[in-house]
Amino acid sequence: MSAMPIYYFLCATAIIALITFGLRALPFILAKQIKQNLAIRYLGIYLPPAIMALLVLSTLKIELFKSAGAIPIYQLIGIAVVIGLHLYFKNVFISILGGTAFYMLLINGI
Repeated sequence: MSAMPIYYFLCATAIIALITFGLRALPFILAKQIKQNLAIRYLGIYLPPAIMALLVLSTLKIELFKSAGAIPIYQLIGIAVVIGLHLYFKNVFISILGGTAFYMLLINGI
């Protein structure tokens, strides 16, 4: 059995690179059409908060099942801190970072 010539590997790598580049460039090429699409604009506005809410709810659900029905008090306090920070600073980065830091302090007993 003979080994494949090197140009087969080079051609395969070039094809994979072109397809990957094309898929990455496609949203930028179609940006004008995407911005004008009402469905995409609607999803861009409402989908990120919905995803965050689902992540929070699924985390609380997992914690409830893991702790045999006990109230996940540290998680609820962390959520309250995130909400408070966000209402005060109106900055997502500060809210998430501050809430995460506070939660980590709580669960580590500091």
